[in-house]
Order: sequence, then structure tokens, then C-alpha cells
Amino acid sequence: MKKRPSPPTPEPVLLSFQGGQRTEIQPGESILDAAWRVGLPVDAPCGGQGWCGRCRAKVSPSPAAAPEDSLIFSSAELRDGWRLACRCRPTVSATVVLPEPEQATLSEGRILKDISPP
Repeated sequence: MKKRPSPPTPEPVLLSFQGGQRTEIQPGESILDAAWRVGLPVDAPCGGQGWCGRCRAKVSPSPAAAPEDSLIFSSAELRDGWRLACRCRPTVSATVVLPEPEQATLSEGRILKDISPP
């Protein structure tokens, strides 16, 4: 009986941030995790759970949008490559622009998940 060859192991992806920081991410790793690893300040009060909408990132080339992205960004912003850094897991090398923390606030004040006590 012939042994089947193993499927190829996914290669790491290179992310380049504004300011010159570069890092490799493993398949399935988020931009938020990569940014924190290289010491970039990204506002994410929910800890990367995808419900606060604060960890904005402009990604080029822009990957497919996560369902949470369409709750936060307009169609034009999505076309321009804006994604939530916690939900975005690029599969190809990409350039990432992160707004300054004070610029990363929600323009319409949308709340994705209410965590206030009952």
C-alpha cells in the first residue's frame, strides 16, 4: 500500500506595519496579535474578542471581510481595505496601517455586544 504524501505545511505570512516594523505570522494568527507582539499600541478594550470595534487596520492587499467588519465599516471603507485587526487573519503578505489610538474610535458609536451588568 502506497503512503499518501503529507499536505504542504502553510507558510508564515509577512506583515509590514507603518513605521517599518515587520513580523511573520502563522496561519490563523490575527493582525492584532502580531501588532501587540512587535509593541504597537492598538486599542482593543475587548481583548481581541471582536465586539468593541476599536482595533481598526487598513490592510493591503485587503483580505476577505469577517462578518464583524460589515457591522463596523461602510462599504467604501471595506473596499479601501479597512478591517478589524482582531478578526483579520491574512493568508498572503500584507502591508498594515494602524491609526493612532486616539483616531481609532468608532465614528458612529456602534456597540456590537452589550456587556453591562443586568
